[in-house]
Amino acid sequence: MPRALYRKYRSQSLEEVIGQSHITRTLALALKSGKLSHAYLFTGPRGVGKTSVARILAHAINGLPYPPDKPHLDIIEIDAASNRRIDDVRDLREKVRIAPAKAKYKVYIIDEVHMLTNESFNALLKTLEEPPTHAVFILATTEAHKLPATILSRVQRFHFRLIAKTDLLAHLKAVAEKEKIRATEPALELIAGRSDGSARDALSLLDQLASLSGDSFDEAFVEDVLGLAPGSDVAGLLELFHQGDRQGLYRQLLDLEQRGVSPTVLSGQLAEALQPAAIQDPTLYDLIEQLIATPKALMPFLHLSAAMLKHAKAAPDQPTSGLKGEPKTVAAAAAIGGAELVADAHAPSGNQMERPTAASKTKKPAADGNRLQNNDWPKVLQAVKAINQPLYAILNQAEAEIDGGPLRLTFAYKLHQKKLDDQRYRKIIAATIKDLGFACPKIIGEWRTPKAARRGTAGSPVDSVIALMGGQEVTDA
Repeated sequence: MPRALYRKYRSQSLEEVIGQSHITRTLALALKSGKLSHAYLFTGPRGVGKTSVARILAHAINGLPYPPDKPHLDIIEIDAASNRRIDDVRDLREKVRIAPAKAKYKVYIIDEVHMLTNESFNALLKTLEEPPTHAVFILATTEAHKLPATILSRVQRFHFRLIAKTDLLAHLKAVAEKEKIRATEPALELIAGRSDGSARDALSLLDQLASLSGDSFDEAFVEDVLGLAPGSDVAGLLELFHQGDRQGLYRQLLDLEQRGVSPTVLSGQLAEALQPAAIQDPTLYDLIEQLIATPKALMPFLHLSAAMLKHAKAAPDQPTSGLKGEPKTVAAAAAIGGAELVADAHAPSGNQMERPTAASKTKKPAADGNRLQNNDWPKVLQAVKAINQPLYAILNQAEAEIDGGPLRLTFAYKLHQKKLDDQRYRKIIAATIKDLGFACPKIIGEWRTPKAARRGTAGSPVDSVIALMGGQEVTDA
């Protein structure tokens, strides 16, 4: 059975370790001078060479060849995740006193050492305080902050960095050439970029792509396998964003979602692509922060769309009010719990912000022509329907009375009237009315049998169930 590439190309010497020259150089000097410590701690992210260097060092200390034909009796590897109990560490303390069988030193490699219990750490501390002269400990962890300070003070600590993209790319090219994998350079660059500085992840991904493609692939194939938006589409989104073409931007975002691109993945791509421009335009960092928060959002696509459209600067020939698709975005921001996005979307920014004056405090209400009338209510319903189906189902069951005064919504069910008390729903209604160009009246919710219900013309049973449960009807295509 063929070995995985990350195992086949594991570093065999300190010289072969990539991206960690600050550590390998120091360890090589210590080996040459014979000035060795009784305990080392290797920290850093996964897949950057901690365990490989630990094994190489363990063999180098004893002058043994690496890799060995078989495990050596005096080099013991322990997985702390499965040997974390106090009894396991006590057993180690008893065995460490025994002299090595053949080698000069007995070396213990304890991986994921942060998984030990507090009692186990206390037991290990006794050994680290007074170690036998023939014992060397090499501890490795991805979470050094979980180790007690008493342990940290008794080890030589080496922090492994994320491997630079250029180093990963060179390594991938070398491995691809040896394995006769025909991959384009843009494809390898994409693999290196998506590996987050981990050599193991990069080789695992190269192995997977080679298996799926028959040892020949390009950048488009990598994007397809990883579920990424094509680079050309990301560039197109950014062009529309900088041009302030909100309609085109929203259509492109919607198209990518319908093509199966995850909004959480797309938000990461956009954040990475915007980072260089943010150096010249620091205001973009607000957008980048919101893009980074997309995976945690209740509705990731709406969060992504609201963030992009809110920060897109309107083009000179594009009106900022009454924009097609804008009501969806603003109300959607409120629907995902981003009430502050709604406020920010209608507020002046930067130097345009002014202190309230006496004139503004006594501002008169909108003219009658901008007041919401009964015949305007269907427009509001349709706009809400495009944004929030459950809210639309509830409002569609209500009897609306306006005629230039308060918006009075009468419900046949007490549950529906209570839902209108939710400030989130009220903000959606208010934002939608304002985006349609009307002054938002006071919203009053009442509970009594409306006229339509008394006339026997209420909605269908399906509509009632949808409104009651706060959902929407789903039919098979």
